[in-house]
Amino acid sequence: MRKLTLTVVAIGVAFCAQTATSTVANAAACGMRKDLVGYLTKRYKEHPRAIGLVSKNSVLEIMVSKKGTWSILVTMTDGRTCIVAAGQNWEDIKLPQVIKDEKKT
Repeated sequence: MRKLTLTVVAIGVAFCAQTATSTVANAAACGMRKDLVGYLTKRYKEHPRAIGLVSKNSVLEIMVSKKGTWSILVTMTDGRTCIVAAGQNWEDIKLPQVIKDEKKT
């Protein structure tokens, strides 16, 4: 159940990021991508785990550490990046065989 919840949260964040890019830019945890990624890497040992195109103006990234901390970032085309969610106890899930087969085609 926890794994499903994390997946639903990530999908929800991606949807919200697409429709609220300007709201994200006004969030407190924003800066240039290079600076925020450097901070997350140094402070929490988080590294990129997944990336996806939200729109022609923004990219969503998931950063994860070996200890399970995670952050979801949205980066705009001008390099501005905002941390839109963060937490602990990240777990990767195994893809069902159907999804694995779809990726091969």
